[in-house]
Amino acid sequence: MIQRGKAKVQSHLEQIKEGSLMTTYSIIIPLIMKSIPLQ
Repeated sequence: MIQRGKAKVQSHLEQIKEGSLMTTYSIIIPLIMKSIPLQ
């Protein structure tokens, strides 16, 4: 029972980590695109 709860929390944390990574990329990539003018 406790083991299952731990696994659930673990997967939830990984989802949060992935989500924040995606958010970070969606913020950083446009900034990089702007700072590097495409010639």
